[in-house]
Amino acid sequence: MFEAIRAKDPIAVQEIIELGGVDLDPPTQPYQVNKALAYASIYGNLDIVKYILAQGVKVDGVVAYGGTALLRAAEVQHNDIVEFLIESGANVNHPNSFGISAMTGFAIICNTRLLEMAIANGGDINKSYKIQVSKSHGQLAYNPIQWAVVKGNTECVEFLAKNGANLDVLTRDGETLIELAGIKNDERTFEEINKLIK
Repeated sequence: MFEAIRAKDPIAVQEIIELGGVDLDPPTQPYQVNKALAYASIYGNLDIVKYILAQGVKVDGVVAYGGTALLRAAEVQHNDIVEFLIESGANVNHPNSFGISAMTGFAIICNTRLLEMAIANGGDINKSYKIQVSKSHGQLAYNPIQWAVVKGNTECVEFLAKNGANLDVLTRDGETLIELAGIKNDERTFEEINKLIK
């Protein structure tokens, strides 16, 4: 099955599924991307994703490190699949083990179209999540506007500010957005961000 998905061969995928005996939604195993929907979302064939989802699998089935098909597609920027999964009810607020949801991921890469779509489908513009792995275990990751500030994405800072982001939010270390902008950006970007969030 995974070979057919990697080969982006929807006919082979359909034939394998129709033969039966394939568990499309197996239990999550540590360190493995072991669900067909998440795997297909990474390899970027929308027809395969649509076919697998039509077989009744869970759109938010969790794989390694708390990932889902939506998070996997977003990571590799297969935006057609991202949009389809959101339209199919995928949870844009589900975080992975690193405290990153699709909503925060869209801010990291500064895709305002996907941010707008996520907000329209229940995306929480101010939510941050606890990190479950690494030396930061148990601490809060950045929320969408904090990520946009860290990345120096002025377009996304402006978009999020205009769409209700909390401009008084503090990081886990007590830093304001202005302080975060000054720490993470060059002087020109800092000034731009400063104007947007005053």
